Amino acid sequence: MDIKNGQFGEPYRLPDIINGGSSIFSPAIAADGSLYFMRPLADTGRFHIYRAAWRDGRYAAPELVAFSAPGSFGDVDPAVAPDESFLVLVRTDRWPPATSCLSSIGRMENGAFLSCSAIRSTAGRPMWRRG
Repeated sequence: MDIKNGQFGEPYRLPDIINGGSSIFSPAIAADGSLYFMRPLADTGRFHIYRAAWRDGRYAAPELVAFSAPGSFGDVDPAVAPDESFLVLVRTDRWPPATSCLSSIGRMENGAFLSCSAIRSTAGRPMWRRG
């Protein structure tokens, strides 16, 4: 939906470049309109985080966020700072994800990944640290 004059408009479906499947979840919008969301990789079914830049009144093709690498088990539920300086997410390091999840924070600059660190884990200790 759009916001005009401080009022929310009617919801509408995003274009297929974003909403091209049945498992697109957890949208988060940065101040410049860029959209972060989670969707599964076709080959593994594991969720990862994507970013679609807002340019010239439409979304560019989504790109996999650098730290959400296909080799990891999954990253879900992104929440982005308005200025894109950080992204809060849940990272799973085992399958099924309910066995080991942690909240993480990724530091970013101009939409580029700098580092990612655990905030806390279900075990009460950081499970990994990068950068």
